[in-house]
Amino acid sequence: MAYIFMDESWDLSFKNTPWNSHFFHITFLYVQEKKIVENIMKKIHQRKKSKGETITDSFFHSCHERKETIIKWLKIIATKNILIMNLSLNKLKFHPSEDIDKHELYNQAVNELINFTLNSHYLNQEEIHFIASRRETNKSLNEKFLKFLSNHHTKDKITFEIWLPTKEKWLQVVDIIAYAISKKYELWDSTLYSLICDKILIEEKI
Repeated sequence: MAYIFMDESWDLSFKNTPWNSHFFHITFLYVQEKKIVENIMKKIHQRKKSKGETITDSFFHSCHERKETIIKWLKIIATKNILIMNLSLNKLKFHPSEDIDKHELYNQAVNELINFTLNSHYLNQEEIHFIASRRETNKSLNEKFLKFLSNHHTKDKITFEIWLPTKEKWLQVVDIIAYAISKKYELWDSTLYSLICDKILIEEKI
């Protein structure tokens, strides 16, 4: 069995304000050996301890980490047998006055990247366990998201779940990757992106 872990960066707000992002990014991380994340986490823990940083719940988030720690993450990730898929939704294509169902748009965008991924000839034709990082606290929205994806992939060998990053460490890894990619699009800074660009199989912009 293979795994796809999903996270996103920035928000789906379409208000025309200076602090809103230009893109909404959806990132997938494809792995076949799930256990290698333990090695990544071990090395990051060792580095944080050597710097005298406190480790509490083993939870890492890109917004809370030093740039040096993120660079170390990405350098380790780049040595692993993984693949990255990313879709960046250009929010500037939508007029702020449009009546946009953000949840429906989100579901469709995720499904679009799933289609790109499943149609790739680089993936082994095997069962895939798709695990998304929980974005919504609303149980109904999460159920609709899972139902939407399941209904669109009844003939594919893929199952869908939603987990918290504290429960599934791979979601913390894909969070760092999504952060690196978003820096390229939002701030035109490819410093972090360049560390993992060789692992990117799909990079779409719509």
